[in-house]
Amino acid sequence: MARVSELAAMVAPLAAMASVLYALRMVGLASPSLEEWWWALALRMVESAGPTFIKLCQWAATRNDVFPAAMTRRFAKLHDSVAPHDLRHTSQALDVAFGEGWRERLDLGVEVLGSGCIAQVYRGKATDASGETRDVAVKVVHPNVRKVVEIDMSLLRWVGKRSRRCCRRSGISLDLRIEAYNLERLAALFKNDDTVCIPQPVWLCGAANTSQEVGDATTDKVTVVAAKRETRWSSRDVLVEEYVEGRPITSFVGAESASLLAKRGAMALLRMVLQHNFVHGDLHPGNLLVDSSHRIVLLDAGICIELPQRAHDNMVAMLRAMLEARGHDAARLMLASDAADRTRRERDAQNETNFVQGIAAMVDRARNQAFFESIAEYYGDICNLAIQNRVALDASFVSIALAVKIVEGLDRPPAFPKTPPPLSCYDDDDLSMSPDSDAFEFAF
Repeated sequence: MARVSELAAMVAPLAAMASVLYALRMVGLASPSLEEWWWALALRMVESAGPTFIKLCQWAATRNDVFPAAMTRRFAKLHDSVAPHDLRHTSQALDVAFGEGWRERLDLGVEVLGSGCIAQVYRGKATDASGETRDVAVKVVHPNVRKVVEIDMSLLRWVGKRSRRCCRRSGISLDLRIEAYNLERLAALFKNDDTVCIPQPVWLCGAANTSQEVGDATTDKVTVVAAKRETRWSSRDVLVEEYVEGRPITSFVGAESASLLAKRGAMALLRMVLQHNFVHGDLHPGNLLVDSSHRIVLLDAGICIELPQRAHDNMVAMLRAMLEARGHDAARLMLASDAADRTRRERDAQNETNFVQGIAAMVDRARNQAFFESIAEYYGDICNLAIQNRVALDASFVSIALAVKIVEGLDRPPAFPKTPPPLSCYDDDDLSMSPDSDAFEFAF
């Protein structure tokens, strides 16, 4: 009840001011500066509401086909940085996770490298059983954040089925053991790719003693090496991983190497989406670094996504239809396919027909362009068609288009998205590509 009162106290003044703005707009007295002030206040309110609502609104910012542009454009500015917790909580979390003897193996720095809405990160030095020392990053979950998220999720479930779906898509990971596994699996999938770097979880002792194959019948098998749980520097609230020196990818916008980095980022993304069916689910500029070898460094892999075979098949079929200039088929595959949206589509058949015809015309006009070189440009037109005809796009298409748009932005200064768009993912073992090639070659 206290949480409900807290949220109501945030929302009520904002709602009241929205009513005033609406009334002013009706009589022609609203000014752009007044509206911008209201949106700035709304952003601060969301950031103050905590991780659940930050992630939910960040997801909403990626759905240009569902929400109005005025909203998605503003929510794209959301940041999930918060004030860091004190060192005392960090020490207590390490005591609980590894016992009081952790100080013999881990020298923790006092400087916080970054503090997000879920956890914060320190730099330190870890010593293994042989006495070898290495630089590490230590990630620690904020106090009480798990309780706040659980309460907020319960409230959103109470709101209704639509909110439940949005909650799932907001993607909040609160167990750092899952992130440790995801990092290992991503590293195994990219082990032969010298253009991508995945920081690895750190082990207390040298050799691992088990291995696990990951993948399925349509992808190359890879092996993730795993040690016993008690030998790993990870728990629900603490993760120790390799420290990788790098610069934020946004610092390369407009640089001489921007085109190369954009290609490498796009290739890494498409490998995850189409080849591996295991995608970093929080792939935004804040989680991308570039090291001294110009490798793309992927951080914060707490959310990784795999899709069922049917969803994968739909995505591959849609991409193939676009590549073969079959606009009608591609448009039908773009449309949302869940039961609720199918019911609505039956009711609004004419809107769907208009959308399909619009996509077909767009594809026909772009017949001589390479699809993947223009997908980010198509995305805006497709979303506009969806809004005009009041149809919902399948989240899979929205996700891949947004992800490609992010890496494409490196080579198109000055704007670089700040929003973390959640990704869906699909796999295709017929994808053949070189990280630095100029074309994507598909063999269907």
